[in-house]
Parts: sequence; C-alpha cells; structure tokens
Amino acid sequence: MLDETEILWGIKPKIYTSYHMWVYLTTSPSWINDYELWVAHYTTTPPPLLPPHSTNWVFWQWTSTYIIDGTGYDANWFNGNEEQFTEYLEPIEEPEIVQPDDIEVELPGDLDMTTLLPKWIDNPIVLQTFTTATGRGQQVITLGNMPDGVKGVICRLAVRGDDLTSWVALGGHNYGNARFRLDGRVHSQVSFDLKTGMIPIEDNRLYVNYDGHDTGVTYYIEIHGYGYEPEYPDIEELKLAIDDLYADVAKLNDEISGINDTLDKTVKDGETVKITK
Repeated sequence: MLDETEILWGIKPKIYTSYHMWVYLTTSPSWINDYELWVAHYTTTPPPLLPPHSTNWVFWQWTSTYIIDGTGYDANWFNGNEEQFTEYLEPIEEPEIVQPDDIEVELPGDLDMTTLLPKWIDNPIVLQTFTTATGRGQQVITLGNMPDGVKGVICRLAVRGDDLTSWVALGGHNYGNARFRLDGRVHSQVSFDLKTGMIPIEDNRLYVNYDGHDTGVTYYIEIHGYGYEPEYPDIEELKLAIDDLYADVAKLNDEISGINDTLDKTVKDGETVKITK
C-alpha cells in the first residue's frame, strides 16, 4: 500500500503511529526506517517512545490537549532546529499525478474485496446488543447460518463512550480490518451510528477488538448484508459445451437443408406435401 501511494502521488508517504499501536497491528518490518515517522507519545519528557527498531522520526505528537484560547489541540515537536524546520517546509516540485487506471494495485492475500457481490438482508441480524467494555480486549463472534461462500459482512455499528480516544475495530483477523475511533474531532460528538463497508471475515468469525480505557466504550453490532464470491463456470467445460452446441446447430441445419430440398422437389412435381412434426 505504501508503494502504491508513492506511485499515485509521487511523494514518499510518512507514517503516523505510536509504539503500542505499531506493536498491536504489525510486527517489526525491515522497511520501517525507509519512511519518516510521526509518532504519538503523550509525555513531556523526550525522546518519544518509538516502534521497535525504528529511528527515523520527524514529528513527535506529545499531547492532544494543548490549550489555545480555551480549546485543546494536538501539539508536536520537530526533530531538528528552526533552520532545519524551515528547510523541511520548503515547497517541493509538484509531482505528476498518476491516474489510478495507470497503475495496478496488488492487495495482500488472495481475497479481493471488490470482487464480492453484496447481498442485503431484509431483517438485520443482531450480533451484539449494547455492551460496555473497559480496557483493551477482544470479543470473537461466530456467525451462524451464513450462506456458503460468504467472505465479508456489512455491519451497522453504534459506539458511544466518554473517552475520545476509545475505539472499536471489526474484522476477520485478530487485529481487525476496520477501526472506528470515538473521536469528537471527527464525529462532533462522543457517539456515532454508521454502516460499515465490506469487512472481510474468515471461518465465519467476526473479531471485535476494542479499547475503552478506564471509562469504558459501549458498542452495538448488526449485520445488514454480506458479500460472497460469485461462482464462475469452468472455462474448459464451457468451451466443450459451446462446441457441442455448435455441433447440434450444424446437424439441425443439415436436417433443415434436407427438408427444404424435399419440399422443393415435391412442389415442382406437383405432389401434395404433408409435414408432420
């Protein structure tokens, strides 16, 4: 994904992360120092806590409650002096934008979510009634009575809580594929109710990861639809069936031609023709 982003925009992306989220979501890839990091670590004591084996940090978000005129904002340090910061902000040559049609994006794994056919459910299935969870944890929901071939689900997710950094992640893996943060700066309130996109699942299991901190986070989940891989006929069998069809058509044409010849002959001889089916 990082490579495709760089191709698309012509600029090497930067990674915003924190030590705990990096460890939670990934391992320690060898390419981590190929990208500049914007690290969130809420402390006033430098240096920031970095992901394992990483050194290439540029920005350090040390708080999310820096008060200006009575309003709290994110505040960041730059890893350098004022002169270096000015040089860092110098405009770069505007890149040539590559249209999405000009590149091929290879998704990880063997499942392309764009190939799934969505099917909506008339009566949504309630997976989880309003449940409050504190701290960080996981709930595994087994999806019963799902049709064969289901590879993804479309859910209604309602979340509320008091801590704006609380979040809920849904997915078919331990870490979750779609993460929804209870962030007032995004949702303008400390609760939201939304319909997700297609969330991939494996073995009919939906993993619900959450972090409710000390105050807890409450969530509610329904299934409104699912996605399944369409069944395509075997190409070779389809070719054989088409060949058989052509042979049947050719045989039928020969029979029709023979009938036409007989009709022509009998009409010329003045005979009465009786045609039976």
